[in-house]
Amino acid sequence: MVVTIAVVVVEVVALSALAQTVTGFGFSLLAVPPLSLVLEPEDAVAVGLVLLVLANVLLVAAERLEVDRVAAGWLLAGSVIGLPIGLVALRAASADGLR
Repeated sequence: MVVTIAVVVVEVVALSALAQTVTGFGFSLLAVPPLSLVLEPEDAVAVGLVLLVLANVLLVAAERLEVDRVAAGWLLAGSVIGLPIGLVALRAASADGLR
């Protein structure tokens, strides 16, 4: 059972990463719903967030000379504001409601 879950997680992450590579967005949008079918919703969100941050840190490191620092600052500010709000919403919702 654990191996099956690991295979599903790897497949979902790979397809979601491919979608983000092609479109520039969508990793969490595609990864979290299927992951929440095999993991607890809180764990699915955490896995998606950690992988998304890791992928974006690697992307920024590779493209650091091309980053628009003003736009990145605004995006980071919005993330800092939105992350706690999302965390409260995640904690308030039931696992079945999130699925």
